[in-house]
Amino acid sequence: RDTRDPATGLLDTKRFEAWRGKHESALRAMPDLADRFSTASRASDAAAQIMDGARKRIETSQKNEIAKIMGATDDATVTKMVGEIFGKKNAAQIMRDLEQATSGNSDAKTGLQKSVADYIRNRFISTTEAGTSEANLIKSAQFQNFVRQNRKTLQQVFDKEQVNTMQALADDLHRSNRSLTGS
Repeated sequence: RDTRDPATGLLDTKRFEAWRGKHESALRAMPDLADRFSTASRASDAAAQIMDGARKRIETSQKNEIAKIMGATDDATVTKMVGEIFGKKNAAQIMRDLEQATSGNSDAKTGLQKSVADYIRNRFISTTEAGTSEANLIKSAQFQNFVRQNRKTLQQVFDKEQVNTMQALADDLHRSNRSLTGS
């Protein structure tokens, strides 16, 4: 079994510890090898912490840039303001204007996308865990309606492929619900 995190390629310490526990007797017989694995784990942890810190700094910069454009003081306010756009009749035009205000500022544009994603996550991800997956359920019907009703608005912020992915997720949820209720 692979002990690397598929998202980062770094050593996943939980998987590594499980692997090491399973092979503890063999590692005791080879102390040099055990020391090398311990060092690899520590190095991977340090690299993960550095990457996490850099990612957080970048995200903070992106959110600060969109907050400046929108006249907001914090992330939560930006997400709330973005969410309020979706309820308006001229939402696509408002979102287009906001997206155009980010022109030439890639951090602000990415910050806007993240704010829309945060709004979607906050509104449509349940606090109920899906089985034993350690992942929370999507509020299926509400998400499907949101994507269908706001496709033009979403297209102002995300590219065609990203919007199509959201639509495909909504369609999959619909099919899944149909098969569950039909059984």
